[in-house]
Amino acid sequence: MKKKITLSIATVSALALMSFGVLSSSGKANKTGGHGEGTCGDCHNPSAAAGVTVGVTANGNLLTAGYVTGTTYTINVTIAQASQPLFGFDFQALNASNANAGTLTAGVSGDNKKVTSASIDNIVHNGTGGLGTGSYTYSFTWTAPATNIGNVTFYYIGMASNNDSDETVGDDWNNGSVVISCASGISDHAVANINLSVFPNPVTESAKISYELTANSTVSATLINVTGQVVATFFNKEEQVAGKQSKKLLIDPAIAKGIYFVAINVNGKNSYKKIVVD
Repeated sequence: MKKKITLSIATVSALALMSFGVLSSSGKANKTGGHGEGTCGDCHNPSAAAGVTVGVTANGNLLTAGYVTGTTYTINVTIAQASQPLFGFDFQALNASNANAGTLTAGVSGDNKKVTSASIDNIVHNGTGGLGTGSYTYSFTWTAPATNIGNVTFYYIGMASNNDSDETVGDDWNNGSVVISCASGISDHAVANINLSVFPNPVTESAKISYELTANSTVSATLINVTGQVVATFFNKEEQVAGKQSKKLLIDPAIAKGIYFVAINVNGKNSYKKIVVD
């Protein structure tokens, strides 16, 4: 005699969930493999795969010149492995004591989110992760600490999945880290009563600076990068009379895009205004 088998809706739903690909749920936090924590290998292939590349880039020369206190940077994490269709990741920014450094904020696209685990902030993939052909890039932001806290380390890991129901076969990962130093510590500050302003900001070809002198003064204006190096001199040791001043600054097209400071020296005292050359 034939038996009729009936599955409840709940049972069918459970089986369907089990058949989803490895990245069907949101990413797990604290899996970068840095500072002694686990990796994606806790659930998937146990060893890192050389065929998976994980690249980290950022605006404002962050990775080469260091962070400027209080500045917000866009971070891009690209995971790549030939022919793989699904990608996920975990990212952290920590100080020398392995505590949070600065502020991580999830990207606006919805493909990643912020998760805090064991007091450590992580940015991980959201939902089914990133669907792509051979690679996928996640974007989010990091705001540097308000003060110089020394070196900050970015810890990251990337997963490349074949998007089947087997977590151990065909799901490869690789990880890495990068140490970011603080730049020269320059931040916006002003000599008393100078009221320095720059418009527009971001700057493309030129900008107008305005400031006010309380007495006749010797004034110089330079453009410096985040490491404190002078990259352009606009004028040098001009004798200027007391009162409001306005100058047009021309930006050399050869200057790379990024974060800089307009430095106004009044009688030997500097005043800085941060700008973005775009």
